[in-house]
Amino acid sequence: VPTEPVEPPPAKPEPKPVPVVQAVTPAPPALALPPADPAPAVGPVAALAVLVLFLKVLPFFYGTVFVLIVAYVLHYLPAGLQSLEPSIQQITPNLEEVARTLGLTVRETWRRVTLPLIRNGVIVAWVLIFLQTMKELPATLLLRPVGFDTLAIRVWLEASEEYYQLAAPSALLIVLVGLPALALLLSRDWRAA
Repeated sequence: VPTEPVEPPPAKPEPKPVPVVQAVTPAPPALALPPADPAPAVGPVAALAVLVLFLKVLPFFYGTVFVLIVAYVLHYLPAGLQSLEPSIQQITPNLEEVARTLGLTVRETWRRVTLPLIRNGVIVAWVLIFLQTMKELPATLLLRPVGFDTLAIRVWLEASEEYYQLAAPSALLIVLVGLPALALLLSRDWRAA
């Protein structure tokens, strides 16, 4: 019986290598700001840094409201800039270049072109910083001048001694002072110019 040549079974094809896809993430911008308040310890740490700075460099300012203001600015500046950033990003250099081409000075360009475009962002940034500063406690405790009490300090002092009836007026005043600012934020769409 003649035998036909038997073909070997077809070899399994070798698996094709799977290309490795790398996710391309954009590089962070050069002036990217850190989160406004990444941890609860930021306030006391920044306050201690300001305290050491003023004790070593400018000791005659120690115990003044100026030190507290510097601490507030350093602590809340990132939050203010982050809320202002979208307004600044909407401005293209072309708008300012056109204004300059039409004969406006730098100051007039700022007043008539740039400022109206970022006005809403500035208002929102100031309101947010105001609301955060009203309730600031750690930096104020560490840096306040002797005899200088903010509303948050009054609430904390009275509540820590369990004199809640004495803490209530200051707490109510914090709420009442913050309500107009909150109403301003909620009153309109701040994204539009």
